[in-house]
Amino acid sequence: MKALLWVVLAGASFLALETAAMGDDRKADNSNKPAPGVQKPQKLDKEITVRVRLGYHLFLPEQYQSDGKPWPLLIFLHGAGETGTDLELVKKHGPPKIVETRKDFPFVVVSPQAPSFGWKVEALNSLLDEILAKYNVDPDRVYLTGLSMGGYGTWLWAAANPERFAAIAPICGGGNVADASKLKDLPIWVFHGAKDSVVPLKRSQEMVDALKKAGREPKFTVYPEAEHDSWTETYNNPELYSWLLQQKRDVLIYKGTWQGGGTGHGGDLHCVARKVDGDNYSAVFSGYCGREYAFQISMKGKKEGNRIVFAGEVDLGEKDGGVYQWTGELVGNDFNGKYATAKGKKGEFTMKLENKPAKK
Repeated sequence: MKALLWVVLAGASFLALETAAMGDDRKADNSNKPAPGVQKPQKLDKEITVRVRLGYHLFLPEQYQSDGKPWPLLIFLHGAGETGTDLELVKKHGPPKIVETRKDFPFVVVSPQAPSFGWKVEALNSLLDEILAKYNVDPDRVYLTGLSMGGYGTWLWAAANPERFAAIAPICGGGNVADASKLKDLPIWVFHGAKDSVVPLKRSQEMVDALKKAGREPKFTVYPEAEHDSWTETYNNPELYSWLLQQKRDVLIYKGTWQGGGTGHGGDLHCVARKVDGDNYSAVFSGYCGREYAFQISMKGKKEGNRIVFAGEVDLGEKDGGVYQWTGELVGNDFNGKYATAKGKKGEFTMKLENKPAKK
């Protein structure tokens, strides 16, 4: 089945800058007009619109029902050789090739085509949003895989939005080792050929080593005699799909607002809460201080009865702010808390569960 995505993305992408100030009382100087012979700092604050046109193959298993049990979703990112506008090229390798003859394949499969070299996270996120909204798929069982250029794309997208996936399987690709901390809570199975001269084995090895340093032990399969084509054996292996189906996302996404006491500052707040192990949890908050500054704060949590108690601190580099101490409680659909500094700055936040549990 072929489909075409045409969506409009409004607004600029969010950048989580840890150096931003939550309670910074500085205001934009709108009277700072340029004058001949004088250099003055200026600021661009403008909304932009990006149009995304993306072709993709969509496979629905023969037992799929729109009102039945939700299905796991497998997203496949192709390599450089399949780039362009000829969708038939995408069926050359991997899951879109397999489902041509496997009508009982146990996933809804989405296989987009990059119109030019490389993968753009904004477009892929829009595609995933479209699929989740239109089809009966389980948002807690979304799996990502890709080969070569698609292997790079798998690392890239997962690092940008780890909370969207239950597991990833990059093949003969590579990523940014600095992203390991973002990926450490995500189940990962990496594949590469030892004799690959197109994308050297070290590109996968570097990511695996970085993940181990960050506390994650990913599965890593190296084919001793394989060259660049390490995907045929991988996608023909039933163990890959069995492993994927064993993985389920265990994250909760909350959205709300924060308000600084007595400062007039406040804004939107977004949180991804994840179970780490046992009674231990982690949460990452991101948001804006007005329209001027963005921030990102990590907190650790511990389950106590029917609630999870979170705490964390961050130094935002303010001369008059000091270290911000954050505390919060997660109870069911509500996540509420406060922050304060030794120098008197304080505020509170209120959040509600955004993602809904899948239908049973």
